[in-house]
Order: sequence, then structure tokens, then C-alpha cells
Amino acid sequence: MEAKEDIQKVQTEYKKNYDKRRKSHAEYQMFDLVAIKQTQFVADKKLNNKYIGSYKIIKVKRNGRYIVEKAADFEGPRQTSTSVDNIKLWKYVEEYE
Repeated sequence: MEAKEDIQKVQTEYKKNYDKRRKSHAEYQMFDLVAIKQTQFVADKKLNNKYIGSYKIIKVKRNGRYIVEKAADFEGPRQTSTSVDNIKLWKYVEEYE
């Protein structure tokens, strides 16, 4: 019985730490313009932008997943899926980069 209580205590602590850094997935809608985090290996990563875009959200999936499609002409995948952790609204990227 004591081991079960200890496991539940540790699981509760892990969940609290995980949720502290997790974004809400209710903030993006269909046809929002977003930038996605660049995940491909690049030779000079230090000088490249962390985010590429603009992408248009074409489908909202469950659990914070999105299907996005290019909305401009730039180097990157034409259509891809991504999670809420790897997305920023396009207007915020333009202001800070």
C-alpha cells in the first residue's frame, strides 16, 4: 500500500512540472497565420531563424496538433503537421525578428 501511495505522489509531481511548461492548445483557429519551429538540421544553426513561415492552419486535430500549409513562398515543407509547442502566431514573429 505504501509503494502505491509513493508512486501516486511522484506521478502528481511529474504532472505538475509537465503542465507548468505546456501551452494551452485552444489558442489557434482554422486559417490563422502561424510560424513553425524549424526542426531540420541546418549547417549554421546559430545564425538561422528559429521559426519559418508563414503557414496557414488548414486542419485542427485533437490534442494540440495542427495540419499547416505554406501561405508564402519560402524554403520549407509545403504541408506538414505540427504541435502547439512548435507554433507561434505570425504577427508575433514579425514583431520580434
